[in-house]
Amino acid sequence: GENGRPIRVEEVNVGDRLLCPVGGKYENRLVVKIQDFHKDEGYFVELETGEQMVVSTDHLFWAASKRKSPEWVCVEDIKKGDLLATPSDYGFWNKEIQYDDFWYLVGFGFGDGSITLCGKYKDGNNKFVLNFCLGERNSHSQFVSMNFNKLFNTNCIIRDDSNGVPYISTKRRSIVEKFVKILPNGRKNGTEKIPDELYENQEKAANFLSGWFDADGGVEKHDDKNMSVGLSCISKRSIMAARSLLLCFGIRSTMGRKKVKGSIIKGRYQKA
Repeated sequence: GENGRPIRVEEVNVGDRLLCPVGGKYENRLVVKIQDFHKDEGYFVELETGEQMVVSTDHLFWAASKRKSPEWVCVEDIKKGDLLATPSDYGFWNKEIQYDDFWYLVGFGFGDGSITLCGKYKDGNNKFVLNFCLGERNSHSQFVSMNFNKLFNTNCIIRDDSNGVPYISTKRRSIVEKFVKILPNGRKNGTEKIPDELYENQEKAANFLSGWFDADGGVEKHDDKNMSVGLSCISKRSIMAARSLLLCFGIRSTMGRKKVKGSIIKGRYQKA
């Protein structure tokens, strides 16, 4: 997209501006025409990550064959075993990040929070309750609670729900409305969308990802003594968005699926 946000081809409209590869660099160009094509007239491409796509016959990839230097290659010249990559001049975010309490909490809330309708205010507007699940009572739950109370000058107490899982919540309108405008409302169903403004602001994106990974992420050790950082979410759409955001920082990631049995996992109750 115009601001460097990766978007799907089907999301592009006439009048949009896109960053396009021109002579080894990216330039801002206006979309003046869109032409559809039948899938049986295009090329099917599958990557080692499992990602699949159908592209038009004139689609260009930044690709390298074996040990040759990468270049823009038409899809008809792509062969099995070629490497597809993002150009080094893509414009990855790399400035120093300042900690932002609010956007960290937005990310944490996106992962382990909820906004639930609980009635009406006297003026007729909807009333919501904001809830943050803290997983377990430890230094990190104290960190989230302390930052929340400090940021909003409140005194939310950590309590345990019916499953013994600690949480903090508030119905204070001035606080809740800040999150209602950004986070999805109601029970999560796998279609949640991250805020669009994250793609345009490095600092917001970094703090949002930090909070989200603290809520739904973890570090895993492997047999080869290596380690990896992972993020779990029921929404494929959200995971794809996380991958796009990470790519803006030059971080490549893969996606997979996990089976979850009914149990308490890191303080969160999961149904079978």
